[in-house]
Amino acid sequence: MNQECYQGAHLSLYTPLGAVCVFVFCLGPPLGILLLMLHKSKHLSETQTRTVYGFLYHRFRAEYFFFESVKQLQMLMLVLVNVFSNAIYQYHQALLLLSVLLCIGIINMTCQALRAKLLVLLEYLSLMVLALSITLGLFFVDSSEAGSELGLDNQAAEIAIAAIILTLNAGLLLVLVLVIAWPALMRVCLRAKEALKKHRADKEAQQSSLSAEIEKQNYLRHAPSTA
Repeated sequence: MNQECYQGAHLSLYTPLGAVCVFVFCLGPPLGILLLMLHKSKHLSETQTRTVYGFLYHRFRAEYFFFESVKQLQMLMLVLVNVFSNAIYQYHQALLLLSVLLCIGIINMTCQALRAKLLVLLEYLSLMVLALSITLGLFFVDSSEAGSELGLDNQAAEIAIAAIILTLNAGLLLVLVLVIAWPALMRVCLRAKEALKKHRADKEAQQSSLSAEIEKQNYLRHAPSTA
C-alpha cells in the first residue's frame, strides 16, 4: 500500500496508533525495568535476585543499578530519530541524529556507569567516530531544499572527506579487533618468550657440555703418560 506519510488516513489513524504503540512497546520496557530495579534495590546482593535479575545490573556500578533502563531509552531515542524524522529535511535529520549521539556520549561519560573502564572508553570512541562520520557526511547532503547552499562542488575535497571517514571507521575497527585479540596475542607472545628462553637454555647447556668435552680431550692429550 502506497500511503503518503502524515497525510489523510496516515495522519488521522496510523500516526496516533503508532504513538500509542511506541509508548506501550518502546517506553514500557525501560519504565518497567526502572520500576523493577527500584523495587529490588535493597536486595541486589541476594543470590536469588542476582540469579534472576543479575543480567540487568551486573555490568553497572552499584550506584547505577538502574542504568539498563537509561541504555534502552538511549536506543529508543535513536530509533525515534530514524523513524519519525522522515518528515524533515535530510540535512536536519543528520543534525538531529548528531545531537542525540552527543547527548548520549555526554550522559555515558558523565556517569561512567559501566564497571569496565575499557568498555566506557570503547563506547565513547564508537559514539564519537559515528558523530564525526555524520558531521563530515553533511558535506555530501543536498541542503538546497533546506534553504542552504552548503555542500561541496570539488571532487578532490569530496574524495578527501570520504577518505577521512573511511580512515576513522577503519581505525575504530582496528582498535576493537586489537582489544578483542589482545589476550590471545599476549598468550602467544608469552609462549614464544618461554620457548625462546628454553631454546637459549638448551643451547647454553649444549655449549657447556661441548666445552667440557673439549677440555677433557685436551687434558687427556696433554696429560703425562705413565709407564
